[in-house]
Amino acid sequence: MAAGEYVPGDGWGPQIGVTVLSDAAKSAVRAALAAWSTVANIDFVETADNASGHGTLRFAWTASLVNEQSIAYGPGTIDKAGDIWLNFLAPWDGFTPGAYGYSTLIHEVGHALGLKHPFEGAVVLPTQQEGYAYSLMSYTAFAGSARSWVDFEPTTPMLYDLLAIQSMYGGNLTTRSGDDTYVFTETQHYFQTLWDAAGNDTIVDTAVYKTDRVAHNLSTVTGGFSISGPEGTDAITGVERLQFSDKKIALDLAPSEHAGQALEFIGVLAPSAVTAPLIVGLILGLVDGGLSLHDVFQLAIDVSVVSNIAGSSTNAAVAQMAFRNVIGTEANAGMTDLLVSFMDGRNASFSQADFLTAVAGMEINQAHIGLIGLQQMGIEFI
Repeated sequence: MAAGEYVPGDGWGPQIGVTVLSDAAKSAVRAALAAWSTVANIDFVETADNASGHGTLRFAWTASLVNEQSIAYGPGTIDKAGDIWLNFLAPWDGFTPGAYGYSTLIHEVGHALGLKHPFEGAVVLPTQQEGYAYSLMSYTAFAGSARSWVDFEPTTPMLYDLLAIQSMYGGNLTTRSGDDTYVFTETQHYFQTLWDAAGNDTIVDTAVYKTDRVAHNLSTVTGGFSISGPEGTDAITGVERLQFSDKKIALDLAPSEHAGQALEFIGVLAPSAVTAPLIVGLILGLVDGGLSLHDVFQLAIDVSVVSNIAGSSTNAAVAQMAFRNVIGTEANAGMTDLLVSFMDGRNASFSQADFLTAVAGMEINQAHIGLIGLQQMGIEFI
């Protein structure tokens, strides 16, 4: 530490004692740094701190009588720029994600990287946005309630923190750049902002009710649903699933959404199973798990489900099965030949999975399974 840069009487610094971090605290620091490098174009390289050199960001315990948990010095040309001091005279609740100690590390790294408190300086956040949901650099958990607190702290930089840090360093465009599925468990706590650089991503969003489905009235309203029952009336917007004490209901029934795609699949192979909760749940589970509609058809082909339903694995049998299930009548020879021509190279070079996926997405398939009607009340699944 560059002791000469800390003047006598400073509330922080090496003059009042330095203690190295424990292994657990070091691991938490690495995780806090990763929380920033995940969202921004910043690489942190751990390095030794000794007489011959030191890192830009340095972490240590000290004893400070200042009534603060910690302090960080922002970017600059002096040696103490980037120094982060933790006050071991302050109360600490550990460094596990969700603990105040862990969010403190993320907060102080934010300062070391150049972020300020959102309530200080010439430009501040409006009161209704000055809280954790917008910035972990805030001192307020709930916007509009100064110095409020929570029993589970944010585990990532929050929305405006991402915008600010990316404006300074650029965004990390390699983070979760594929197709990702985010699963949140009811019994766990979450307080985070997701940064996902690209891909077709899914979050499994569920409203849970403690009583039976029959005790609730579900109706469509502008922008979503209204559900009323023993627990009151809720307006639901952007929620894909409902879970009652006796059954589950999928509301994500647009053709591009998971439950809608699951029913499109069933409509081509076994339309009578559209109202079979077990079958709906099985296919929906595959789509929720990250498989595309094409992937599910290919899986059904690979495990011989398609050939068993069609009676054969030939292109003609597959074409006739799809026509029969979607149209409701048998395809004559001319129609069969036309459909096969999309798979044998005459009109197209579709694989069987390509062909079935195209048929599944047709309006006539959506109509014959009653997709629009189902969108009004949802579909039961197990």
